[in-house]
Amino acid sequence: MKTCWTWLQISRRLFIVTTNIDAQRTAVWNMGAIAASDYSGRLQLFRNILVASASAPGLFAPAYIQVQAGNARFQEMHVDGAVTSNVLAVPESVLRQKVALTDTAKPKLYIIVNGKITPDFAVIGDGTLSIVARSFYSTVKANTRNTLIATYDFARRNGWQFRLAAIQPDYAMTSTTFNFDTDYAGCSISVSRWAARDSNGNRR
Repeated sequence: MKTCWTWLQISRRLFIVTTNIDAQRTAVWNMGAIAASDYSGRLQLFRNILVASASAPGLFAPAYIQVQAGNARFQEMHVDGAVTSNVLAVPESVLRQKVALTDTAKPKLYIIVNGKITPDFAVIGDGTLSIVARSFYSTVKANTRNTLIATYDFARRNGWQFRLAAIQPDYAMTSTTFNFDTDYAGCSISVSRWAARDSNGNRR
């Protein structure tokens, strides 16, 4: 089955992913469109989305986002997008399909993972918070690997170029859960710069 699908050039757009816990679904937010809108509550909405995208369940409080359906107004509970979708590259609805593009040029898909995708051994304390954090982090890793496999299969099936960069498996981590170490952040930036250049050292 072939599906006609317009590939969006998102290089100048900022999309942020959250998870709608109430609906158990991924929410993708176009932050530029929100900022440019005439909605009076756009600043608070922008902030709530940012908070939600970093709210790991069990570790940080969720963010409540005001929505309206018809005449009814209510609040949705949103948390970290990694709960349902840790890689925003190809929409889940088309991952198993073959797409038809009007342009003859094959797209190039670059994915940079800000972390490791390989398992790391660590001795975890028996405290509830440590166990919850480690469990969530492990789940995110597993979901990331599964999504990357599905995305690679999609790219291979459609003849797209697929490039992936992540922190090296042998890089020493300073945290067994979420890493805010400055050296680790610097390593992530270096990986990003490397991935943005071709074999001749030129920017892609």
